[in-house]
Formats: sequence, structure tokens, C-alpha cells
Amino acid sequence: MTPGTPTGRLILLRHAPAAPRDPRRWPDDRDRPLSDEGAEDFLGAARGLSRLLSEEGEILTSALRRARQTAALLHRAWKGSSSPRLFPPLNETGDSGGLLAALGRRPWRGDRVLVGHEPQLVGLVGLALTGEAIPVVDLSRGGAIALAFSGPPGPQRGTLLWGLSRKQLRLLGEQE
Repeated sequence: MTPGTPTGRLILLRHAPAAPRDPRRWPDDRDRPLSDEGAEDFLGAARGLSRLLSEEGEILTSALRRARQTAALLHRAWKGSSSPRLFPPLNETGDSGGLLAALGRRPWRGDRVLVGHEPQLVGLVGLALTGEAIPVVDLSRGGAIALAFSGPPGPQRGTLLWGLSRKQLRLLGEQE
């Protein structure tokens, strides 16, 4: 296997709905948590997402509190995942190209879920599909997009498999 060649899919997951910005409560916005309603709603979506994921895989998350909380909720629902790990290339204003390059240097098995932020995640989709970090899809809070790659992840090597909103994932999680 070529270094960085995945044997699974790449799932991009935008963090679940966060509490409203409040500089008095969270002077550093990186500390802003999920709202109680957002966390509860996303747990149902995480159950739905876990139905679509392979039996094994990993969760990589940005360091922001709301992303770490979203990753932890997914880990609760997805029994085949390893504990979420911080992945420094993921952040709310990060470079989509740098993120894609970092992914290309690391092989993986199963599905890899990246829990992050806009505009970085949709920029990564644009880069993977068109070669430019432009928004070609919408990604709602708590929504997910699945990509597959021909060879190591890189520009214009991606194929869009599906994209689902938090509500769609939650409905999937409610099915028997």
C-alpha cells in the first residue's frame, strides 16, 4: 500500500450546535461548548451516523471544545471507533490544503472521521473534488459528508459518496 493510501472512507463532520457566543462566559471562543439541546440532538444523529460507518475506524478532532464534545458523542455511539484524538491540522480557520496534505501522509484502515469547522471542511471537499478549496457543498452543524479517494488523499482525487444533515442522521438513528 502506498503511504497515505486509505482503505476506508473519509467522513467530514461539522461540530454540533454550540451555545451562543458570549464573551463574558467564554472570553476565548475556543472554550464555547455545545448547547444542551445541540448535544442531545446530536447524540441521535451520532447513532444514525454510526449505522453508516465501518466496523472499525478513528475519530480525529480539532482542539475546540465544541468539536471535542461532538467527537465524544460520536465515540459513544460508534462502538468500532478508537477514542477521539486531537489532530492539529483541524481548526476553525485552518488551511484546507494543509489538512488534505496531512491526511495524505497517514495511512488508515476503516473509516476516518474528522470533526471540525467551517470553512475548512467544505474547503477540503472542494479541494478533493475540483482541485480548488472552494465551497461546493453545504455542511450544516452536526451534518456529515463522506468522501472516497483514488490513492492517497489529494486534490482532485476525491469522490463524493454522500452528504447528510443532522436531522437526516437523527432520523436514520431512529430506525430499527
